[in-house]
Amino acid sequence: MIKVILADDENLELEALKIIINKKFKNASVVGIAHDGDEVIEMNEDLNPDVIFMNALMPGTNGFEVAKIIKKKDENKKIVLMSVYDDFEFVQRALKIKVDDYLLKPIRPEKIIKILDEFINSDKSHALEKNKSILLGNIKNHYYKESKDTLKQLIECLEKFSICESQKYSEELVRDMIDVFDIENNKLNNNVDYKKNFNSCLDIHDIENNLIDILDNLFDMLIYNRNLSDTDELKFLLNYIEKNFRNNIMLQDVADHMKFSSPYLSKSFKKHIGTNFNQYLTNRRIQEAKKILKNTSTSINVLAFDIGYNEPNYFCKVFKKLEGMTPVEYREKHRNQI
Repeated sequence: MIKVILADDENLELEALKIIINKKFKNASVVGIAHDGDEVIEMNEDLNPDVIFMNALMPGTNGFEVAKIIKKKDENKKIVLMSVYDDFEFVQRALKIKVDDYLLKPIRPEKIIKILDEFINSDKSHALEKNKSILLGNIKNHYYKESKDTLKQLIECLEKFSICESQKYSEELVRDMIDVFDIENNKLNNNVDYKKNFNSCLDIHDIENNLIDILDNLFDMLIYNRNLSDTDELKFLLNYIEKNFRNNIMLQDVADHMKFSSPYLSKSFKKHIGTNFNQYLTNRRIQEAKKILKNTSTSINVLAFDIGYNEPNYFCKVFKKLEGMTPVEYREKHRNQI
């Protein structure tokens, strides 16, 4: 959601702008209205808006000075100055402090719509590319959990695009992911037609499932296509746990998957992590349980099964041993803190 602040000493002008924005945009909202420059500076700190529409000549600190102060802290903040003066000196002054647009009053609705449309499209594309860059960096460094988390953030960005745009972008993304892994398509998975896969996606959830499957395949392929260093062994071991901790896994499952002996993997795990496999797995499950307890109303029984415990009572016993309270007590405590 794009957050907008409106600033003017004329109430009618403010109300008109607010109506236009709230009526025409589902993904933009007016979060604050200011009547002087000092209010704008304060609101910018408190609300962190994406866009500010502001009268160039307001009481107190004028719009030019406010824009200069805000741009100095965050040059990417979108600021539009508004004025009744069609004066070259005003425009030149606005350009000097790098405001994003200068509008003459009275403001035409279509001009506001055009400017916000451009800002929104620019913002969502920027967020998409930023997450893509982070994702490819995580993949290059073999960080599975971080890659998956960033991929989910990227998919949230894709939700702002049409399904056709998302399909096309996903195809390009997969090619970039494969380039980072330096694995050809046919080595990754024989007879996989990624374009066909994405073209058959009906919604963003289908795209998400496809991308996660491909990410998982890529990480699995690394185990079989590279001579692993000690660091890589550790990363892939942790990656496997991250992908499978919700299942009933044991060290032998990991050893079989990575083509190592169980004793070797146990010794390596203890050496690099400082704890044994079972303790690490338990800590990861309890960490996930705490997140679910704080953020959802999922029942304790469902939660236990969801994070890999077949017996809810045993889960409660483990949770209390590690956290000093039952899952129900933990949930109540954190609800009271919200």
